Amino acid sequence: MPDGADPRIESPFLRELHAYWLSRRGGRAFPRRSDFEPLSIPAVLPHLILIAVERGATTRFRVRLSGTFVDSVFRRTGTGRYLDEAPINIRHPWRLEPYHAVSTEGRIDVSRTRYVDDEDRRFDYERLLLPLAVDDDRRVDMIVGALSFAEPIVTPGVPFSARGT
Repeated sequence: MPDGADPRIESPFLRELHAYWLSRRGGRAFPRRSDFEPLSIPAVLPHLILIAVERGATTRFRVRLSGTFVDSVFRRTGTGRYLDEAPINIRHPWRLEPYHAVSTEGRIDVSRTRYVDDEDRRFDYERLLLPLAVDDDRRVDMIVGALSFAEPIVTPGVPFSARGT
């Protein structure tokens, strides 16, 4: 296992994302957004999510980029949406706790979860969330992450090679 690798991460492309994130830290607790170039990790792109942390009266999480595979699995475009407006997060607001922890504590989050949508489609996935800074190296302004699905998900229009493991 590469130096600094997190043993909790099972998915090969989530390990690749984590290794890239570690390489971009530059001695800081977490990288700056300007140091993080998603195109440098092409295998991860279809599974990538980039989320802005918007602080105000309450903290909200707005999807700035949602990979094509993620969009196809969830059957909607995530880009531009707030996580707290997703039906599953309205029903289960505790699902946003990892995003709050990453944004306030600046730590990574590795989790495995089951998703059940309104059509009773069920699938399991491993998720990695990583903090990024924009202006202040001590404050998390963005979260980059990716999803790795445990079983092949049938997604029309997405090549099998983009589906990951």
